[in-house]
Amino acid sequence: MKTTTDGRTAPMPARTAPLPERTGHLEVTGLTRDFGSGGVRDASFSVERGQLITLLGPSGCGKTTTLRCLAGIEVPDAGRVRLGDTTMTSTAERIHLRPAKRDIGMVFQSYALWPHMTVFENVAFPLRTRGERTTAIRPRVEEMLDLVGLEGMGGRRPSQLSGGQQQRVALARSLVYRPGLLLLDEPLSNLDAARRDAVRRDIGRLQRELSITAVYVTHDQDEAMTLSDRIVVMRDGRIVQNGTPAELLAAPQSLFVAGLLGQINILEGVLAAEHTRTGPNGTERVGGVDIALPDGTTRLTARIVGEAEVGTKVSIVWRPGDIAIERADDPSDPGRENALPGTVTAVRVGSSVTEYDIDTGITTLRAIGLGRAAASLGSRVRVSCPVDRSISLNH
Repeated sequence: MKTTTDGRTAPMPARTAPLPERTGHLEVTGLTRDFGSGGVRDASFSVERGQLITLLGPSGCGKTTTLRCLAGIEVPDAGRVRLGDTTMTSTAERIHLRPAKRDIGMVFQSYALWPHMTVFENVAFPLRTRGERTTAIRPRVEEMLDLVGLEGMGGRRPSQLSGGQQQRVALARSLVYRPGLLLLDEPLSNLDAARRDAVRRDIGRLQRELSITAVYVTHDQDEAMTLSDRIVVMRDGRIVQNGTPAELLAAPQSLFVAGLLGQINILEGVLAAEHTRTGPNGTERVGGVDIALPDGTTRLTARIVGEAEVGTKVSIVWRPGDIAIERADDPSDPGRENALPGTVTAVRVGSSVTEYDIDTGITTLRAIGLGRAAASLGSRVRVSCPVDRSISLNH
C-alpha cells in the first residue's frame, strides 16, 4: 500500500498491462473489487459526455460496488477510473482520490438528507462546503429547486415532504454545483409506483436538459430501458453485455440477458436449417427450428443470435407483446408463418391491455394485447410471432 498526496491509501497494482486510449468522458478499465463471495471483476466501459448509462442486473451482481468505486467510497483492488482529464483511481499509478476530491454528485437510495436543515439548506450544503460566496448561493439553489419542481418549498424540512419530493431534494443537491458526473444508486426503489414514474421522468428530463453525464444503478428493466443511452448488463460481478436498449432487445447474447429486459416465452427446439438475409440492421442469420408438439413437429423461424450449428439444441424467445392471437378457425390467414395452436387458459383484463395464458401443449405462452380481450377463456386460438421479433439463442 502507498499513501497518496491527499492522505488516502491505494492498493499495490495487481498488473501493469498497457491501458487502451481514452474514448469517453468517463473511462473505466479493468475495475476489480473482490469480496470473495461478491464484488466486481475486470469491468471496463466508457460513457460519452452527456450520456446516461445504466448498470443493470440482479441483487449481488456487482453494480453498486462498481458505483461505490466510481464515487471513491470503495478502494478497488485493480483498475483505472478517469473522468475527463482527471485520473480518479489507478492502482498501477497508486492513485485514489477521496470522494470529496472527485467532480461527482451522488443520489442515494435512502435520500441521505439532513433532517435538521431546511430544503434550501440541504441543497445549498455542497456549495457552502466548496466555499461559494453567500450571494451566489441563493440564485443557484432557487434555480435548482425550480428545475426539480420544488419552487417555494425551500423553507420546509425533509419530514414535511413526500418521498418523491425528498428524492427531488436529493437530486437537486447532487446537481447544484454542476458536477462532471452524476451517480444514482437505485434512487427510485423506496417510492411507490406513481411517485417512481414521476421522479423517473424528472431524472430523464434533467439529464437531457443539463446534458449530464450519469451512471445509474437499478435492477428494474423499465427504468433502464426508458432512461438509458446504453445499458451495461452485469452478472456475478462481470459485465456480460453492453449496448443500447434497442441493441439488447434485438440481440441479447443469452437467455439471462433476454429475461432481464422483460418477460419472455421460451420454446425449446433443434436448429434444423439456416440461411442469411438482409434485415433492418444488415445481413443476419435466420434459422428454421423444429419444435416437438404433442401431435408432431412444426418448424418455426427465428433470427439466430450468437454461435449455433445445425443439429444443436436452441431456444426460441418470444416476448408477450410480440405475439398475435387469432381464432383457430379464422380463415383469413391459414398459412401464417411461425404459428402454433393453443387453448386460452387465463384472461386478465387491465385498463389498457389484456394478458392471456395460452397452453400450446408443450408450454404455456404469455401474450399481451391492447384493449379489450380478443379471445375468451377456453377458446381455441392460433398464436404467432413475426420472424423479426423471434430470436434463437444457444442453450
